[in-house]
Amino acid sequence: MSIALVLILALIQGVAALLPVSGTGHLAVLQNLFAAPQEGESFLLLNVMLHLGSLAAVIVALKNDIGSILREAAEYFRGESREGVPPLVRLAMLIGAATLPLFAALPFYRRFAAIFRGTGIVGFMFLLGAVIMYLADKLLKNGTKKTRAITLVDALIIGVAQFAALIPGLSRLGVTVSVARARGVEKSFAVKFSMLMSIPALAGATLVSLYDAVLYEIDWSLLPVYLLGLAVSAAVALVAVRITFMMARRGNFVLFSYYCFGAGIISLLISLFI
Repeated sequence: MSIALVLILALIQGVAALLPVSGTGHLAVLQNLFAAPQEGESFLLLNVMLHLGSLAAVIVALKNDIGSILREAAEYFRGESREGVPPLVRLAMLIGAATLPLFAALPFYRRFAAIFRGTGIVGFMFLLGAVIMYLADKLLKNGTKKTRAITLVDALIIGVAQFAALIPGLSRLGVTVSVARARGVEKSFAVKFSMLMSIPALAGATLVSLYDAVLYEIDWSLLPVYLLGLAVSAAVALVAVRITFMMARRGNFVLFSYYCFGAGIISLLISLFI
């Protein structure tokens, strides 16, 4: 795999994975278009690095929230908390509950993703995601639920939405934020909740990719190139996270639905020729 292709894939992963535009959808269309390998030692090792880059970016962007959760959890488990379950510990538990549907699907992830990697299917899912985000932005009022008000049922329903977003082209961030808003969650907090949910999701995806890569005899001579891909993916993803939060605060989230609509039309057109 060439350095140019590695950098292109890293750039797309970094931009699209943490914007509500489906990074997996973009990668699937690109790989189909250029007949890039979707398995084998070279791609699998690169996949590990790209997921690690996205994971690192989320952790850096949310380091203050993660630090607060860990501090409250430490105080709680040491018996130093003066209340029942502290709000941030409860939030971590809800994120864990929301991740359960996704982890239940991990053993079947590769087969599930392979079935839906066709460019035409990805294009349709881009369009579906665009409609979901557009309707959520135009029809739903801004909710009021935040850390203390989100229920276990809310978390599980958002988790099912995250499971559905395993299909390339259906944005994980876009669909989970839209479903969270439909459950009455405040828009900016819905974005933060989805971003926090992405940490175990990306960690799981990294472990799956790492397991697959270990099954092959990895060509470690490619590691420096893939580490470059990791760095590019992480740097670009960090910018993407900040753009997503900024767009949510300014009420411009609907713009992502327009982008996904365009991506869907282009993907469908490409599917007619490959």
